[in-house]
Amino acid sequence: MKRRFRGLIAALAIALVAEAGTAQAQPTISRTIGSPAPGKRTPLVLHGKNLRGNLHAWTSFPARVEFDAPSGDGTRVTGTITLPPGAMPGVGGLAIATEERVSDVVYLLVDELPSVAESENNHAPDAAQALTLPAAVDGTCEGTLTDHFVFTAKAGQRIAGEVWGARLGWDFDPLVRIVDEQGHEVLEVDDDPASGADARFVFVAPTAGRYRIELADSRYKAGGRYRLRIGDLPLTTAARPPVVQQGTSAEVQPVGIFAEPPAALRVAVPPGLRGAEIALPLAITAGAPGWASLRLTDQPVVRRAPGAAKEPTEAELPCVLAGAIEQPGEEHRYAFSAKKGTRVGLRTLTRSVSSPAVVTLRLLDPAGKAVATTPLVAANAAAAAAEDEPAVAAVLPADGTYQLVVEELAGRGGPEFVYAIDCRTGPQFSLSLKNDATNRLRHTVGPGGAIALDVQCQRSGYDGPITLTVESPRGGWQVVGGTIAARAAAGRIYIVPPADFSAGEVAELRIVGRGGDEAAPVRMTTLPTLRAGRPHMPYPPAWHDGLLLVSGSAKRATLFSLLPAAHEVKLSRGKPATLTLDLKRLDTSFKDAAVTIVPLDLPAGVSAEVRKGTAADTYEVVFQCGQAAADGDYAIGYFAYGELKGQSRGQVIGGLRLVVTP
Repeated sequence: MKRRFRGLIAALAIALVAEAGTAQAQPTISRTIGSPAPGKRTPLVLHGKNLRGNLHAWTSFPARVEFDAPSGDGTRVTGTITLPPGAMPGVGGLAIATEERVSDVVYLLVDELPSVAESENNHAPDAAQALTLPAAVDGTCEGTLTDHFVFTAKAGQRIAGEVWGARLGWDFDPLVRIVDEQGHEVLEVDDDPASGADARFVFVAPTAGRYRIELADSRYKAGGRYRLRIGDLPLTTAARPPVVQQGTSAEVQPVGIFAEPPAALRVAVPPGLRGAEIALPLAITAGAPGWASLRLTDQPVVRRAPGAAKEPTEAELPCVLAGAIEQPGEEHRYAFSAKKGTRVGLRTLTRSVSSPAVVTLRLLDPAGKAVATTPLVAANAAAAAAEDEPAVAAVLPADGTYQLVVEELAGRGGPEFVYAIDCRTGPQFSLSLKNDATNRLRHTVGPGGAIALDVQCQRSGYDGPITLTVESPRGGWQVVGGTIAARAAAGRIYIVPPADFSAGEVAELRIVGRGGDEAAPVRMTTLPTLRAGRPHMPYPPAWHDGLLLVSGSAKRATLFSLLPAAHEVKLSRGKPATLTLDLKRLDTSFKDAAVTIVPLDLPAGVSAEVRKGTAADTYEVVFQCGQAAADGDYAIGYFAYGELKGQSRGQVIGGLRLVVTP
């Protein structure tokens, strides 16, 4: 954008600091006690390290968190968490920030069931902990020791239970056994097709009396945390369809293990709703709550009717296809018309929406020949990576009607085997945070701080530049750089926080890319990093994907200063001009580190190349002027960034004068 220079403005240097090194005390949360409930004020106990000073909480859901004074050694803090009425149930997140650092996100289950803590002495049948149903128990496994619980049931009473462990990010693989008063086994359960390692069970009490639950880690591994929910509960697996378009209403059928199938729910989703998922509360039996989760999309949803005939379901791309493979071996077909050269991208959603299904896709041309198949059914399937939500892309070879064939990989089926297929057309790309030690999900910035992120790009037909921006409920963020060049596979974005970002404040950020003025935004994923940190949880909650947490700090790190040798640059067409920058190393450890320099506010037609200067500890910015540049005075600047051992410093220099002449 062209700016006329009105008077010489002295160079302004703003020191920007971002610290993430070991010098600061990292707060950690190793254990939480308490499960927040909608419309209630719930006691909360956090165990961990460095829980000191003035604590600030971030939650993924609307809540008010209040803390008492932490313990002197920083290992325990108590408080309360209050949720508004109507808060959505399901997996939520909590993080704690001190005035130095922010903790990792821990998961909490927002649940209306009354919670009790596991007894420390319930490791023998005669010491079983008594429960009044319905109830939820928050506990920790102690390796080879089994936790015992006892409850009373009437003859014919339905008892349903589930263990939440891996679905809350905890390393726990439960084995559940229930015995009657005579010690006879009523049931034994381990893994579940839908919930994975988290066991689920239902039985009808054959006689009135006391029943005992034995709960242990099947690997005899100590330290695994769990939440046991038990009563006459609805055990919801998924929703049908699992995806609903924003700004529309739809009829949604919860599927799972129920005493009686619940009625379909009419769901109206307002446009512009923040977040990728909503939860639908279910209360089939009084006092025994459950819920079903729904993904949100910006595309129309085309549903395959239950029990539909074998004829293909008509669709118009782009859209989301949704159905359920109700019978083993069932094959679903969808038909759509397309022109030669159309680029199509198909991505399946099953396991991430709690379905047990793993589907395969075959895209057939008008002659019935396969033009694309998912890797699981491709000829080189033995070499393909194990992917339970496969995706395919193809450039269509001819005009005509194409068919998409959907099948379950192992030939399984049932009402719970729901799926959705996100179908996009045209040039596309996806973004992901580079999964390495320098690209973290948590950052702490001092006064005027700065953050650097490396964003990777996977292209499918789109080779143009991608502009990166920040989405955050906290306003005031500024982006420096933030462009992935045409055909490039990666780019770096620098983020400057709001000027009033205070110590201990926590804000969430998400990176969004756009490939053109009319293009829909593409949100950066952080799934590779999340999975590396939680290997036993392949599908974190939808709200966690792409989330970056930033906390404020009062501390400042000083690594360098980079100031211009002059405040004015005169540039004429056909003749480059050079601005020299002098680097002063303020930290002796920074003696060999390089500094990245990004020119700012260049007028149209002017380019700048940064290179090391001929003198030691200098840089040169070489300006070139093209024919499109307009004569005039312009205010320009640059941004400098350097890192060392987890500390980073940014420096913004503004108010430099660029004079363009013929």
